[in-house]
Amino acid sequence: MRSIQTLTLVFLLGIVGFLFPFFSERVMAQTPTEIVVFLREGCTHCEAEEAYLDELVETREDITVTKYRLENEEERKIWVDFTDRLQISKVTPITVIGTAYIIGFDTEETTGKEILKLVEKAKQNNIVTDVSSPEIQSAESISATCPEDGSIPCAIPEESYVSVPLIGKIDTQKYPLIILSALLGFFDGFNPCAMWVLVTFLIILLQVGDPDGVVQNMGLCAAG
Repeated sequence: MRSIQTLTLVFLLGIVGFLFPFFSERVMAQTPTEIVVFLREGCTHCEAEEAYLDELVETREDITVTKYRLENEEERKIWVDFTDRLQISKVTPITVIGTAYIIGFDTEETTGKEILKLVEKAKQNNIVTDVSSPEIQSAESISATCPEDGSIPCAIPEESYVSVPLIGKIDTQKYPLIILSALLGFFDGFNPCAMWVLVTFLIILLQVGDPDGVVQNMGLCAAG
């Protein structure tokens, strides 16, 4: 009788041991991936990332965000310890996901995609975000940052903005060069002075009386 109970207990323990990895993986898969970010007041790049992360958690139930603000003394100590231990610049924002960190934040299309890649990597490998982990290393992605003391303005300089008719003021740093060139070239083509010069030139060509010459010169004018 005692041997039967022992065998039954061993059998049950074997089943539990066999099924445990599957249950643990399922629990880990259901656990949201934590994003830790260090922010400070007056940092425009921090504001941009915070807005991005706030929108992200509204659409992704598998992501949580923990914000450490430098204005809070205790949270600032965590940031100081983190930057000192990893020997990195004391700037903001700094984002930690799993065992990787990103310095700075540029745009949703650039740094935002890097953040999502790290989130997926952490989920696939069941990595828990821990700012005190000795395994944390750089994700080799450095974007726009703000200095610790705010001695250097981290706002986008005003000279990077241009006013475009019908659209208004745009930030040239957010557009690829080819798109920016096409956009500005399109609106510049409506320059009144250039239009009057073109009209005058066409009138002169029409006075020549040579249709072939007019067409050729119009083609040269358009090409120029």
